[in-house]
Amino acid sequence: MSTSTSKKRRKRKSRRVSVTGRKAFTIDEFCQRHGISRAFFYKLKNQGKAPRVTEIDAKRLIMEESETAWREAMAEAAA
Repeated sequence: MSTSTSKKRRKRKSRRVSVTGRKAFTIDEFCQRHGISRAFFYKLKNQGKAPRVTEIDAKRLIMEESETAWREAMAEAAA
């Protein structure tokens, strides 16, 4: 058996966003959906590059529209 076939391949963590039908996400949920850490989220926020956070009943949420706009802005910046 060759070395290349006996090695286990590491499965890459998918960064694809699943469609859940929800309209708002906590910061933790947003970070999990996009494969980023909370620390990186706050780094983006300090740079003015994070999605808009809305406070509802003392909960900080990212609305679906803000998430979509952020994702599009990140795609444009990467292009």
